[in-house]
Amino acid sequence: MVRKVVEEARPQADEKHLALRARAPEHAPWVATEPRFLELILANLVGNAIKYTPAGAVEVALEGRGDEVRVSVSDSGPGIPVEEQERVFEPFARGARDAEALVPGLGLGLAIVRDLGAAIGARVELASMPGAGSTFTVILPQRRPSTAASAGHRSGPGPHHPM
Repeated sequence: MVRKVVEEARPQADEKHLALRARAPEHAPWVATEPRFLELILANLVGNAIKYTPAGAVEVALEGRGDEVRVSVSDSGPGIPVEEQERVFEPFARGARDAEALVPGLGLGLAIVRDLGAAIGARVELASMPGAGSTFTVILPQRRPSTAASAGHRSGPGPHHPM
C-alpha cells in the first residue's frame, strides 16, 4: 500500500522536481484496519507533503515498532510553527504562509486525516520546525489476521492487509 500511494503521487513530485521515496521492509507488518481509509490517509499526507515542499524530498517510511506499525511522511518543506501545529488538524484551518503563498486548498486535508485515523484506531502525530520540514506519523496497533480470515473463511481480502 505504501509503495502504491508513492507511485500514484510520483507524477506530482516529478512535476516539482522533488525526490519521492518509499522506505519499507521487505516483509511488511500486518495491520487489522480498513484499508481504504488508511490509503486515503496516506495519499492525503503524501499529497500535502508534495504540495507544500518547494524543493528537496518527500519520504514515506514504514516500520513495525513493538506492537505498533508506524507510517511516517517526511518532507523538506518550510515546516510548521509550533503555535500552528494543533490548528492544522482543524477543518478549514490554513497556515498564514498558505494564504501568503496562494497555496490552493480548503484546509480540509488534515482534518480528514485526523478523522479517518480516529475511525481506524490510529493516532496521527506531527513533528515540525520552521525551516526543517515536517513529519506526520500514523501509528496503528499491529495485529495479525484472525485464524478464520487466514483459513479463507471470508470472501475477498477482508480488512487484514500487509502494509
